[in-house]
Amino acid sequence: VNDDFNAAIDATLTADNGINISGDFTAGKIISLNGDANGLIDGSDIITFADGVTIEATSADMTLSRAVAFGAITLLARDGVTLDGDFTSNGLTTINADTGVAFGTGTFKISSGATLNTNNNLLSINALDIDLQGSINAGSSDVSITVSNNGTIGLGNATGGLTLSGSEIQNISA
Repeated sequence: VNDDFNAAIDATLTADNGINISGDFTAGKIISLNGDANGLIDGSDIITFADGVTIEATSADMTLSRAVAFGAITLLARDGVTLDGDFTSNGLTTINADTGVAFGTGTFKISSGATLNTNNNLLSINALDIDLQGSINAGSSDVSITVSNNGTIGLGNATGGLTLSGSEIQNISA
């Protein structure tokens, strides 16, 4: 996709040898990008994003497979952001998984075995909850986590609107 993309419907792109996104990408419903349709590492099976790109699912959720952002990137979704594969960024990484007016379903999830690596760049996450089965590596930079409904964050065995268990906390390096 060599230019800005804007559609009022679902945007599902599946390829067997990668997907390149060079401009902002907006869909009115679900965004699903998978650069490795056959599940075999047999080429350039990743999604690549140009520097400064914004990906936005305005009224649903977003799921991305293995991806690399060549600079800053912004991921926006009303009902959640899921990273199903490794995601590497090379600039400020901003993720808002709960952009809706009536906050309530925006969970940020990293699937088991997947890593979000910001290469020593700031990571900012805004979500109603976080499901961290994978890991986050911000290197020498910071990870900022805010609750989309201005609620509380519970750490370890504590309770809160957004709760990070002890094992999820151990999956964050910054």
